[in-house]
Amino acid sequence: MFYHSSGYYCADSDGDGVKDNCPGHTYNGCRDTNGDGINDSCPGHNVWIPNWVDKTDTVVIYSDLYEVTRSYSYWTIDHFEAFVPESLTVSNNALPGGSINIAASGINVPNISLLQSTSINDHVMNDPFGDAKSDGTLKYDSNAACYVVEVSDGYLDGGKVKPSVPVISNHGAIIESRIPQYRVKNDLLKFNESTILDDTVTNTGDAKAPAKIPKAPVCGNNVFFKNKNTIPDNVLNGIHTSSGSICYKRVSGTVNPVYESEIYYSIPSINSVTVHTPVICNAYIYDDKENDQSLVPDESRTTVVLGRPSKIALYTTGTHLDIPGYNNTPGGSMDCRKYTSERQVLFPFDIYAGTDKPDPSCYVKKNTWHTVPVDAPDEIDIYVPTWVPEGNYTVKFREISVNAPSPDREQQYANTDISNYAAFCEIPVKVTGRIYGFRIADVSDLLWWDVFRVSKNSAEHTGNYYYVGTKDEEGNDRGISPIFTLPLIEGSHPVYENKGVLKTGYAFKFELNTIGEYYGNSDYISITPEFWYVKKDGTGCRKVDLWYHDSFGGKMNYFVKISPDDPRNVNNTKYMKLGDLYRNVPDNEIKDTSRILGIDEYTFRNSSVEIGSFDHITLSEGQRTFIGTKQSLPNGIEADDSIKSVQKWYGEYYLPNDLFAVDQNFDVIEYGRTHNGLNGRESFWLKDGYIIINFRIETVKNGDFNNPVLSYWSAPRCNMFLREGFIYEKTDYHGITFTFKDGDIVFYDTDKRSSDDYRTGGTH
Repeated sequence: MFYHSSGYYCADSDGDGVKDNCPGHTYNGCRDTNGDGINDSCPGHNVWIPNWVDKTDTVVIYSDLYEVTRSYSYWTIDHFEAFVPESLTVSNNALPGGSINIAASGINVPNISLLQSTSINDHVMNDPFGDAKSDGTLKYDSNAACYVVEVSDGYLDGGKVKPSVPVISNHGAIIESRIPQYRVKNDLLKFNESTILDDTVTNTGDAKAPAKIPKAPVCGNNVFFKNKNTIPDNVLNGIHTSSGSICYKRVSGTVNPVYESEIYYSIPSINSVTVHTPVICNAYIYDDKENDQSLVPDESRTTVVLGRPSKIALYTTGTHLDIPGYNNTPGGSMDCRKYTSERQVLFPFDIYAGTDKPDPSCYVKKNTWHTVPVDAPDEIDIYVPTWVPEGNYTVKFREISVNAPSPDREQQYANTDISNYAAFCEIPVKVTGRIYGFRIADVSDLLWWDVFRVSKNSAEHTGNYYYVGTKDEEGNDRGISPIFTLPLIEGSHPVYENKGVLKTGYAFKFELNTIGEYYGNSDYISITPEFWYVKKDGTGCRKVDLWYHDSFGGKMNYFVKISPDDPRNVNNTKYMKLGDLYRNVPDNEIKDTSRILGIDEYTFRNSSVEIGSFDHITLSEGQRTFIGTKQSLPNGIEADDSIKSVQKWYGEYYLPNDLFAVDQNFDVIEYGRTHNGLNGRESFWLKDGYIIINFRIETVKNGDFNNPVLSYWSAPRCNMFLREGFIYEKTDYHGITFTFKDGDIVFYDTDKRSSDDYRTGGTH
């Protein structure tokens, strides 16, 4: 402390109340006697003035005892592990091997920075009390018997009076301010550049509190994604439950790990998988209606023709369930090929499959499932053997799923019911036969000898025939001249260019073929002739009635009408035998047919068998041979069944020598009755023209002539005259053009007779 002490004044020696002058001191002023604040002047008075002396003193004052506390806090990492999704496993019977493992895709491994220490020294950077002692802030005071903090700036100015020393009242604050805090820091943890634990040193004794570890984001939709998982073929249809687990893998940078490096958690509520392997049976059989010669075709059935190629198709595309994943192509359909293990067809009759011609290696026995490979073309060729019985059938197709335990659980068209493994469809078919190959093989007029015989004295055939047209039954070119086509007109003779029309009384021999069940004793070829007249200039073509004279029944019969209504004509029966020298029926045909029929060969060859009359030709077993193939037949097929399935029919026809033509429905009988009879020279008889023979050719089964089965040219669907290239217009030798109709066979001259050549009608 600092203060001033007073000097010594002179004494008042004379009692006037004024101090006397002190030696050596000059009086500097009078006293203030009147209280105006100004010393009065004291003239003549000399006094001593005071002399102040500065004095200091140090006084130690102790405050009350104060307890100082210093604490610290910091954060350390006792346990740290970070995991990221590594893979996912899903188990379901519908998955390959029963389960699949999907590696995580697009997961970013967190970037972790970590500094960790269990040592206090790595976290507490100082000792506050030790530091205070070191720098002299804290000193031990033996008088106080404790550590004290000196307050060095406690200076008091007491003026002229010694001041009193105050008590230290804020000693706590002073002490607290003099003793430093702990400097501390945390462990370091950074997570993807986010500081979770900050290791910055703090001077407050408390390290920074940790931030929250950011919440892990939900995995994206495609993190665990694997498509095009193929369901194994052996997984059955049904609902298959799922289970799964996810694997988390620990990333680098751990503190006291307690888990394995990989941990697994089950995944709840995984959806089940419904396996429903779709198959569709969309089948097709080519409708060979263009070759259907049935007089009464069945519009409700697909036509299959014997001895002809056809096609079937097994498509895997069609309509299935109207749910996601099905019917997802334009038009609401789907292709089930990849879900199909087998495509099969069952014919209730024999076929060749995979070929358009007979091939024993491709033979499929009736009622046998035939498999079409799934990777094969959808359409395949078939060929219908000739020995298949004609009739109505149902062909069944089916397509079997890859996971089918058996094909028995089936559903029509598509297996929309999950319990079914196969789809089927049925196609009704009608198997029909054929009639084709009509040709003229001989004319009894010697004028035609060179055409059909190899030499004058030989019966050997030249191989020349007059066909319906220039094509065969398949529409393929025969490679013949149009001269050798029907009908025979002037110019049809290849040697005598002005010949070709026949004289009445001369017969022509013809042949034709059939395929089918026409091998019974009640199966026939029915030929109904129609007669047309045309003038020799090609005009005036019209239908006519024919009348004739002929000797039969032991007498000459005059003016017999070619009509089933004339009993005389009906009784004028004609006969033919196969073994005729000029019929040229091959020996092997005679032998095979007689053997199959169980008839003596000689009898079969030489029996004269009725063939009808002028108004109707009926070819029966006596004019029929069997010509089916006996070579390269499949195992199990009897050769005779194949041989008899193709028939060849032989016939002949002629117009009587004495012939009269009249417009149709002209009442000849009435005319004769009213004109005193007939002499054949009446004006109504047509002359100077040609009679065109037109054949309506049909097959008859089981003797039912009222319901013929096949027609050569008048069937609604197939005209074999057209198919075989019939020429509907020809110009004859004389330059006259004639127009023909289906079924026209030959021309007969109204004005020329075989008797003009001094020969009777008939065969050679």
